[in-house]
Amino acid sequence: MDGNQILDLIRIKNWQQLLHNLKDNNKMSRLIVDPNFLYVFNLYFVNELITADDRENEDYIMILTSVHLFHKSESHEFKLLKEEHKKVVLKLVGLTKDIDLARLFPDEQSCRILIDEHNQKEDTNIKTTKDDHRLNQTFNIDEHESVSDESFAISIFKSPQEKDVYTAAAVVFEESKLLPNAALSTFINNNVLSRLTKSEGWYFLSTTVDLVIVDSHTFLPTHFIEIDSSFHDEPEQKRKDKLKNKLITEAGFKLIRIRQKKNDATIDDYITFLTREKARI
Repeated sequence: MDGNQILDLIRIKNWQQLLHNLKDNNKMSRLIVDPNFLYVFNLYFVNELITADDRENEDYIMILTSVHLFHKSESHEFKLLKEEHKKVVLKLVGLTKDIDLARLFPDEQSCRILIDEHNQKEDTNIKTTKDDHRLNQTFNIDEHESVSDESFAISIFKSPQEKDVYTAAAVVFEESKLLPNAALSTFINNNVLSRLTKSEGWYFLSTTVDLVIVDSHTFLPTHFIEIDSSFHDEPEQKRKDKLKNKLITEAGFKLIRIRQKKNDATIDDYITFLTREKARI
């Protein structure tokens, strides 16, 4: 096979047959002694190869890789010109994101980006490994995975109104912590039990507040908010509400009860109301 036949294989993009010939040191040793052929072959071959619309061909990357390896191998006569080899490598880097190939030409932008990303991941992995080691030295961690195929999770909100008030409070008290349906005993010292009857004590330990706003620096509550409805007109609930009012106010806090009159309050209405309450502190 002469040089023209080799060039014809490039023209028709018969890469497999071309690779077969590149492997043949006897053929290549006869051809590469001709500097004109070598120059034309490099320019023509590499240009056709890297612009080939064969990205979906799973053999395409293999062909590019083979050309690169032939060039690097000491046992093959076939060699590319330096700049042409770089083009093949850069094409491979773009397709495979191979970090080892990128390191061959670290000054090229595409390679530098890939190397920087790789180094960043390596730094993250090293930090994660160090963090894991430190945590293992600091804590005994016992994780229990779910054994149920069914989820029993429920919303932290018991009504749409609770969600609306929370959303509004997140806007008005953006610097604070918001705790929905929080246990009252979280914020009031259990010493209060000595002043309560047994039934009142049980209520204190079991009741929650619809929304508690907590100072982010002191971690002390600043506002207690209850969202009332017609349910709160029931005699038993009225009794409990009265006791909750007493527990909160006698502990030195203010309790705000909100109840819609026409069930048409918007989040903006709640924002306006809470903004006014915030200003009163």
